[in-house]
Amino acid sequence: MNGKKHIKQFSAVLLAGALLVGLMLTGCAANTYQVDYNGQKDLYEGARDSYRAGETVTLYYPYIATDTDYSFTLDGEPVKMEYDEQKGIVLSFVMPDHDVSLDCQTTESMEYVPDTEPDVLLFDYYYEAQTAGEGAGGYYEITLSTTVNPDCLFLDEYTKASAESETTNVRYIVPYDALNECMQVVEDYDFYSWNTREDTASIDGTLTVCQFPDGNELMRVSTEAIPEDGHTALDRLCEILTGYMTEEYRIWE
Repeated sequence: MNGKKHIKQFSAVLLAGALLVGLMLTGCAANTYQVDYNGQKDLYEGARDSYRAGETVTLYYPYIATDTDYSFTLDGEPVKMEYDEQKGIVLSFVMPDHDVSLDCQTTESMEYVPDTEPDVLLFDYYYEAQTAGEGAGGYYEITLSTTVNPDCLFLDEYTKASAESETTNVRYIVPYDALNECMQVVEDYDFYSWNTREDTASIDGTLTVCQFPDGNELMRVSTEAIPEDGHTALDRLCEILTGYMTEEYRIWE
């Protein structure tokens, strides 16, 4: 009887040990860690907030400018990069057993990515506060232009305080909806008729210009010939464009 009792006790110990090991292994397999994308998570296709330790992480970075070189680091170490014509830059790394920081560095260059046509101007909002006299020459401009990704656009903000000052440029990558929203204003206020209407007036001292797609060309309207509700329309365009100037979309300044 004592022998059987010892066998049962031994078996119970083995079973408990096996369950403990199983729980430990399950717990290890379930451990996940965070990825800090430094405010640019939306620029990576397939990005998740966390991954299991030991998991192979694959991310796609499709927003590539042709005059820019890109490099990526994970906790300061280079990340393996490849290029795919459909998906853009492909990043791959094995998730370590701790939280990590993924960073993208860009530098301007003259190296062009083949078969792409970025930086084609699609929309232009230009404002000059003083067109003559002392202080003239400063301006504020916002443009929308193409990227290699047909779903996204470059939004560039240019600021020049005066004729003697340098122009500053901040660039964002924004959804194509930015252009669609602007074009809705163009349609609602019938910008297409501004240059031929007889009920327009010219505003002296300041100048606001808008260029927008009209077929295969850009059409230009301005406060040199503006209808009564034209200022409301131009203010609405500026509101839409500046609304996309967030940290989420900014890529450099």
